[in-house]
Amino acid sequence: MNHEQLIIGSQARLVEYLQNELNVVRAERDRLKERVALLESVFTGRIRSNEEIYRELEERFNQIERLVFRAVRHACQVKRRPVTYEEIIKAFYSKFPFLEGKVKVQTIMRRVRRLREKNILDSPKRGFYCPKMEVE
Repeated sequence: MNHEQLIIGSQARLVEYLQNELNVVRAERDRLKERVALLESVFTGRIRSNEEIYRELEERFNQIERLVFRAVRHACQVKRRPVTYEEIIKAFYSKFPFLEGKVKVQTIMRRVRRLREKNILDSPKRGFYCPKMEVE
């Protein structure tokens, strides 16, 4: 065998090796494409189901708003003045003890702010709340 044949043979083996490597990389790319497609479908499915869950939660939040309003009204009747967040939370859990641990303090506070934004609660002084007084 002469020198040219050795070079051609080694080049052929290199081309064959590179072809095999290319096939492996292509197969891996195809597997990754399938995995990405699966992950995308799972992700979009979760987003859709979370939208449904949020709608259910929104209804629950509206129910909690009613309970928070009742707690504020009760606390104001007992204290005979506008009440603070702490007093509202205490009144909420005392009036609805079965919700303790199920409804977080932050949720109650958010519902108070939301009721204030809706003009259902009045805030005569910063940090104090009472039911809106309708003057005719």
